[in-house]
Amino acid sequence: MLLTSVYVYVDRRAVPVLMALARKKVEVWATEVINQALMEVLAAEPEYQRLIYLEKDAAGRVIFMQPNLAAINRIKLEVLSRIQPVLGTLESTTFKIPLGELLGSSLFAIRGPLLTVGVIPTGVVEVNVREEFEDAGINQTRHVLYLQAQARLQVVIPLHRELIEVVNELPLVESIIVGTVPHSYFEFRWNQ
Repeated sequence: MLLTSVYVYVDRRAVPVLMALARKKVEVWATEVINQALMEVLAAEPEYQRLIYLEKDAAGRVIFMQPNLAAINRIKLEVLSRIQPVLGTLESTTFKIPLGELLGSSLFAIRGPLLTVGVIPTGVVEVNVREEFEDAGINQTRHVLYLQAQARLQVVIPLHRELIEVVNELPLVESIIVGTVPHSYFEFRWNQ
């Protein structure tokens, strides 16, 4: 009976606190790893012309755009090769938490003996390139390629496990595509 009561108390009080702390620790760590990898790749300053083929007409206007998949895939693989080994070398991480924190008491939250808790992050990383077109003025379009890294990590603590996802995205390259400017411009909005 006492053992059951202790288990129920730990399951209801301690596990959510431990999981919240473990989740935050792993999210911060994963964000740092992703940011570092993205910044190292972006430090090479990839050129828009190497990633996007532009075909122009006789007047110099863009009439066709095509991504250079080989160059984009090389960048994706480079980011992945920087993140995945770091995830692979991560072993069980431990941190200490005061016993008062587990009791749920705000008065004793930072008091009591320190308990060591282990976290075993396991996960996989996915790297994608996302593009976006947006209006940038009269007959001007802003084209941006974003480099996105997404890590799915499973945080395992005693008695509980949880899957978390960390996503970060930075612009890879951007360009303004300029079209011809009309002699007159009229915008009509229909409000219902």
